[in-house]
Amino acid sequence: MSDSQELITASRFQIRLNMGKTSPFPALILREGEDAARAYLNFFTAEIENDNTRAAYTKAIGQFLGWCEERGVSLKQVEPWMVATYIKAHSGKPATVKQHLAAIRRLFDHLQVARIVDSNPASPVRGPKHSVSKGSTPIMNGGDAYHLLSSVETHTLKGLRDKALIGVMLYSFARVSATLGMKVKDYFQTGRGEMSLRLREKGGKAHEVVAHHMAQRHLDAYLEAAGIEGEKDTPLFRSMTKSHTFASTGLSRGNALKMIKARAKAAGLPEGLSPHSLRGTGITNYLENGGSLEVAQRIAAHSDPRTTKLYDRRSDKVERGEIERIRFGAS
Repeated sequence: MSDSQELITASRFQIRLNMGKTSPFPALILREGEDAARAYLNFFTAEIENDNTRAAYTKAIGQFLGWCEERGVSLKQVEPWMVATYIKAHSGKPATVKQHLAAIRRLFDHLQVARIVDSNPASPVRGPKHSVSKGSTPIMNGGDAYHLLSSVETHTLKGLRDKALIGVMLYSFARVSATLGMKVKDYFQTGRGEMSLRLREKGGKAHEVVAHHMAQRHLDAYLEAAGIEGEKDTPLFRSMTKSHTFASTGLSRGNALKMIKARAKAAGLPEGLSPHSLRGTGITNYLENGGSLEVAQRIAAHSDPRTTKLYDRRSDKVERGEIERIRFGAS
């Protein structure tokens, strides 16, 4: 028996996700044999490049295949009406349901090409209609953003790190994954003498943004205190040890989320704030101060201006003068 066959038989085949997590292969896949397991592995490792997409798709597909197994349906017995029934009964929000359907459809596309199944049962299935014109992520006004940064202590290594991380995200519109993926060398001086940030966005594409002078101030203070300027190929934002020193490993996405929520709560700000809130706050503040949507799109590394527009909350504010235009009779 080959090593891969032994892994399949023992049901130990796993997909490695972000933040060190793994996901076991669904029993429905393993039951179809080694070729199906290899096709499943190739789908998640070769076709799905983004770690967050891989994690979301693994969850979505695992739930659907588990639903099939509960009903005694094998992989090759899945039919369009079954996928449609599952999607129609899905309890998630429209965006989540559409993502789950997309995951199922892409997996079966891959399995069909690999000749594991004869056809894609998800192809004719239509998901719920879902159109978004404005994002739902909570954002801060300029005063709250300033208060959040000002509330972070600067007499501890952790405080300096947190302040620098929040500053980078606010002033560069960076995604949390791109920020946490930065190495020390990704904060660098250009040939023109400007300090810049190198961010690796979705798909691994490098994106450079000139460092705002305030982000530069927070980063310089953090790097000087941490003493890691010379460790160019190591994580820029480190995790903390129990002895309150920096570890060699980078800060995880989960711990970054906990940190931002804790900092927001300590500053008396809404607990719903997230890393995405920092991104949206930066974009909205830039636009409120006369920036253009086109440039905001470039800074945020959005491929579609409609995505940038979702973060623009300038239209959320309705002035009293506009409301007073409503008049009934002599009122």
